[in-house]
Amino acid sequence: MSYKVFEFKDKKILYDLNTDSIIQVDDKLTYDILKFAGKYDIVDLYKQISRKHAGVKESKIVETIKPLKDAGFFISPPPNFSQLKNLKQKLMRHRPSKIQLCVTQGCNLACIYCYAEESGSNAKNQLMSFETAKQSVDYLVRISGSQKNLSIQFFGGEPLMNFELIKKVVEYTNSLSKKIKKNFHYGISTNCTLLTEEVQNYLVENRFGILVSVDGDEEIHNRQRPFRDGRDSYKIVIKNAIALNEKYLKEKRLTPPRIRANIINGNANRLAEITDSFADLGFKAIGIAPIMERLGDNAPLGMDDEALDKWNKQADDQFCYWLDRTEKGKEVKNAYIKREVQRRFDMLKSKRIFGGVRCGVGRNVNTVDVDGNIYPCHRYPGMDKYIIGNVYTGLNREKISSYYDDIMNNMLKNCSTCWLRFKCGGPCPWQVSAEEGNICPSDKLSCDDRKHSFKQGAYMYVHLSQRKPEALERYIKKELVD
Repeated sequence: MSYKVFEFKDKKILYDLNTDSIIQVDDKLTYDILKFAGKYDIVDLYKQISRKHAGVKESKIVETIKPLKDAGFFISPPPNFSQLKNLKQKLMRHRPSKIQLCVTQGCNLACIYCYAEESGSNAKNQLMSFETAKQSVDYLVRISGSQKNLSIQFFGGEPLMNFELIKKVVEYTNSLSKKIKKNFHYGISTNCTLLTEEVQNYLVENRFGILVSVDGDEEIHNRQRPFRDGRDSYKIVIKNAIALNEKYLKEKRLTPPRIRANIINGNANRLAEITDSFADLGFKAIGIAPIMERLGDNAPLGMDDEALDKWNKQADDQFCYWLDRTEKGKEVKNAYIKREVQRRFDMLKSKRIFGGVRCGVGRNVNTVDVDGNIYPCHRYPGMDKYIIGNVYTGLNREKISSYYDDIMNNMLKNCSTCWLRFKCGGPCPWQVSAEEGNICPSDKLSCDDRKHSFKQGAYMYVHLSQRKPEALERYIKKELVD
């Protein structure tokens, strides 16, 4: 498909792939002509339109379509195989600047939706040794080439179960930094249960980037993220998260911790409630994500059609609230809404090569497990078919090349006629990675979610283009405007 026309709230919108244009359609007749134009020749199109719009002339149809065709609309760009080859070569040549260390494959919580539980990664219940961590840092230094700023992300399980190792790694990289003339930066994802005063001060002192996991209010969080022995975790988690956030906010040089909640199908109608509560608690960076399970998983907690519809309707309301405030020149203080607005506009701006690799998977991020095995990203440990190397022996270039081929071929086979193919970039690779080692087509639910996100952005775009175009300047370039 070379274009898409759709209705969103009070607007009818045309998106054309070839010209990368987003235009509001002003009347129902034009909308219906465009809606059916890709399916019929002019004779059959006239018959279809005549059924809905009595008395319409064939010339009207031609007058509607011809100027757009002359401007380059309705041309379906075929997959550019030379571009795909160049993309593959670029991916293989890339010098990464980040590494993710799974310093623990085990956790003190028993989150009911955890992918590390599903894959068996946490069942190992092992800590990474300093020898493996040191070898991982040395591996990153070797493959980073001329990159001067390197990042080490501490993952788990719960990484603070191995806090002593984290301190040793930071000490080692500090000693290494001057010798090799590279800077090291640190990040950690934590469930907050082990954030003692000592740990908090250490994270501040070493300027860690922080992602903390809290799933909403006390009732939601305790149901979804209990301790392994069944005890509630919310009170200790929220106490520690707030204390850490306050320490970071006092240090102007530091980026505030990002708080993230995972939404399952049972609480998909509580988006606004959760985001507002986080904002009221003083968090400046808020992330909320619906659980979209990997294909083949037993996923009773993942989003279904009904839950995703509830989720998206709430998000639609939040974007309308943002539009109303922006149009009136008033600030929206909710950090989550502002972040999601930016993400929608970023999606409109993106001009992706049709290739299926839309994140840092396998190239800018390697994830290392406790044994030194390298995986394409942090979600893969425990899925042995996706080991692409080891920090002791290096990256297996044959395996990573085959992995990229599988992702690209999967998108060529399943996404090459989709109207969103140049904005979406394909499904999350992990979500379509089967345990046996093969890449599967994306599920319809994930595709529908991406398409709805684009429509949200297009709606905000055409709304502001008409009512307050100057407000778009900080989000999006003007050349998208018709």
